[in-house]
Amino acid sequence: MNNDIPTAYHVMFELWERSSSTFTAEKLKYFAGAIEQVEIVAENLQGAVSDAAYLLQQQPISTAAHDMPDLLLAPANQLDTIHGLPHIGASASYRLRHPELFEKKIL
Repeated sequence: MNNDIPTAYHVMFELWERSSSTFTAEKLKYFAGAIEQVEIVAENLQGAVSDAAYLLQQQPISTAAHDMPDLLLAPANQLDTIHGLPHIGASASYRLRHPELFEKKIL
């Protein structure tokens, strides 16, 4: 995957890495909830793909082939989001469990 393309995953990852060290415990709990969102987004994606498959079944092959790229781009974008949510959620949970590892040391 090309990292120069600002996909949802790359944008989420970049923003998380740049700003997560400034978050309070309350804000980290919020981001830790991203893991739960994976299930919701995946369920929505499953429904969308099933609906698209049903629609394609109802169309002649020539029309279905024409619609295929548009039908596949939406799930691809959702999968990219699903890809990023566990990283953010797990990282936030880790920071909550081990705050001492992320405290700024005063020299």
